[in-house]
Amino acid sequence: MARLAQARSNPPQAQAAIVYADIQCYNVPTTYVKDKGWGVDAQANRQLVVYRDLFIGGQWWKTTTSWPWTSSTGSWSTSTGDHPTLIRDRHMLWVTAYYESDNGYVGRATDYCDI
Repeated sequence: MARLAQARSNPPQAQAAIVYADIQCYNVPTTYVKDKGWGVDAQANRQLVVYRDLFIGGQWWKTTTSWPWTSSTGSWSTSTGDHPTLIRDRHMLWVTAYYESDNGYVGRATDYCDI
């Protein structure tokens, strides 16, 4: 939970960046989830550190870390994660983004799906 303490110590930037999280559950032909993080209105042309934390039934499952660059308009996105699972329960995604150079907090978003 060091990132939570880090987010509290770095107040949000003046420009209101928006972070989005998207997770989809599938059960055909196998059980798997796909996840993605993206955002808009961040500072232009900056590298981010984006953590995608996945939980199953409230328990931490895995974290994926990405380092995308923001565009000249401040938009960014991660690659799509594809994760097979045998567990049928609520799957939750937390996407948290920071500026890589100074650990400045960009934002956080959550989403969930049920299998």
